[in-house]
Amino acid sequence: MVGEGRRSYLTHIFLWIIIPLILFPIIWIVSTSIRRDQAAFSTRLFSSRLTLQNYIDLLTPEKNMPVLIQELQNLISRTPPYNEWDLPKIEKLINEDIDSIDKYLKETQDRYRNSKESFNKINIYLIQKKGEIKDKNIKNLENLLNFINKKLPKEGSYFRKEKNINESNLIKREYTFIQDKILNIYITFNKEISSELDKILKDIKGNINLASFSDYPKNIKNLVDKLDKYPDLHYVSNKLRNILKLMDQKKDKRIFYDTEKLCLKISYLIEELEKNISILKEKENKLALLNQKNEFLEMQEILGGQEQKEELEEHKTKYDELKTLIKDIDEKINIINTSDNLETIISEFSAIEERLTEFISDYIFNYGRDEIVSKIEEVAGKLRWFQEYNTLLEKYNIFSKNIEDIFEKSRIYLSEFISNWRSLLETSIKGEFVTSSSLDNFYNLIKMDYVNLVAPNLNVVSKKAGDLMDLIPYKEMNGNLDRIDGELFRIDQIWKQKTKHYFLNWVRNSILVAGFAAIITTIVCSVAAYPFSRMRFWGRRYGIMTLLLIQMFPSAVYMIAIYSLLNLLGRFVPFLGLDTLTGLTFVYLGGIAYNMYIIKGFYDTIPDSLEESAMIDGATRFQTFYKIVIPLARPILAVVIILTFMNVFNEFIFASIILQDAKKYTYAIGLWTFSTGPYLTEWGLFTAAALLGMLPMTILFLSLQKYIVSGLTKGAVKG
Repeated sequence: MVGEGRRSYLTHIFLWIIIPLILFPIIWIVSTSIRRDQAAFSTRLFSSRLTLQNYIDLLTPEKNMPVLIQELQNLISRTPPYNEWDLPKIEKLINEDIDSIDKYLKETQDRYRNSKESFNKINIYLIQKKGEIKDKNIKNLENLLNFINKKLPKEGSYFRKEKNINESNLIKREYTFIQDKILNIYITFNKEISSELDKILKDIKGNINLASFSDYPKNIKNLVDKLDKYPDLHYVSNKLRNILKLMDQKKDKRIFYDTEKLCLKISYLIEELEKNISILKEKENKLALLNQKNEFLEMQEILGGQEQKEELEEHKTKYDELKTLIKDIDEKINIINTSDNLETIISEFSAIEERLTEFISDYIFNYGRDEIVSKIEEVAGKLRWFQEYNTLLEKYNIFSKNIEDIFEKSRIYLSEFISNWRSLLETSIKGEFVTSSSLDNFYNLIKMDYVNLVAPNLNVVSKKAGDLMDLIPYKEMNGNLDRIDGELFRIDQIWKQKTKHYFLNWVRNSILVAGFAAIITTIVCSVAAYPFSRMRFWGRRYGIMTLLLIQMFPSAVYMIAIYSLLNLLGRFVPFLGLDTLTGLTFVYLGGIAYNMYIIKGFYDTIPDSLEESAMIDGATRFQTFYKIVIPLARPILAVVIILTFMNVFNEFIFASIILQDAKKYTYAIGLWTFSTGPYLTEWGLFTAAALLGMLPMTILFLSLQKYIVSGLTKGAVKG
């Protein structure tokens, strides 16, 4: 029982770890689809700025200001399809559009007033909290300055000199130890290696107990070249040359086994010698550097007396930068203490945060991360909201001025159009092409003034308001910040030019193509599988396997052939040609062999006796098929419908080749355009489209799910 409890405990831990990993992509898609911002790659998975606007844009696109103005211009010019409309219908739509524009202008002004009211409330609240803001943040900065001051060096040159002398003594001891190691290596060469080489020379001359080493002369020559670098080891290299000379005189080029071991030993000793000589040189350089520093410090003592000197040269720049930072912050604190203006206080705290952020970046790059930079980061994080609010303050004032100019000009252009649209329409009905200069100016106002002057500042204010809800320590302000964000977001939706899409068309096209392909495939396969299951004829055994093997070829192999076939068919049967949904459906009927094999396997599980009994009672073979076999085979037919529908609904390659008209795209191609085309940065729209596109498959799956398990398992068992 204890073992089972432990296993259950471990299972629950495993599930708690693995389930979030599996569900993370879905959670990301859902959260991104309902965000007001476009921060798809934000470190925060969930946002407080939520909206259903992405779903509204996909399902019921709104006729906002740019769309209405363009529609009015088309109505006045009577471009297709309005050239076929009668006059009362055109006049009715013009009046409706004018009313819509007027409502949008009123809504924009109301929402702007609401945002300004919230903006003023925030300023009033901060003015009331001005003293608390100053005291609290100045205290944090003073604590930071005290912390940095404690970390600045206090030791004089005498202390550093003693430290350098201790380090010099340590290096001298290490230096002596390395010298002894090198001496021992030379002694080993002189005594052991030399005597062993003499023995090998003697054995080679005697030519006894030889073993073959075809590449050994080359290895010995490499050792000789290395030994030649050391004059004290020439006697060893000369003896190795004698070995090479004797080996060259032997026709079979052989040498003793002991020679190989000795050469390995020589090679190892050479490596040790080179390594220790390198270390010895490093110690010599370090010792020379310390001696120079000691001389420099002695000179400082002579010239400076008891004065505090700078830290070692390599640390001098870092401490100078810290001292400069302390000086800059002190100056800012003095300005804040002497000021009673909220904007000045906000601006100075913002400047301090910016200075700290720049210092952190440079400090980490030059000196790495330590407790000083961690403390600075902590204080900078508490001041970050000043920077965000200062930006919001600046951008909102610019936005406010520009949006009021937009209102004034919009009213003028709309009034001009209302006064002369009837005369323009009468001229257009007579056959002359006319446009409204008022609408042209109105549209240019949106495309130029709004896009360049209003939208950038509006979006920054909206984003900063959302960020401040998480950063500002005064949560009482969150309601007004959220109101500013929401009102400005709605204003942007009214005025911005949105990229036109055909999402509902794409989903409908996919449902039609996938639905017809699934139904036709199921009907054909259910009929074709019956003879292979019930009848005996020549080619029955290998016919279905041949079809399966043909279908195993990847679709890329016959992609060009399919394109050429549809191009040819389109000349004689237009509805089966390229850029047609019927032609695409025809292409998707190529999976018949696989589905036929699945259905045949299910038919085999239905007893023959049922059909035989029916035929004894007078039923024909066809009657037994559609009255007995088909009803019993509903589970597998449902499975084929679901699998075919899902495969076709998500298919991309053939659809992208065959379809060119954007209105005829299927869902898969349409979703691709959301990630690579004009919607590239609109991740909210992309993820919302992905979720909505799942609905047809989900609905079909849930409606037929009761057949799936029984259909797949029965079809897989041969009975």
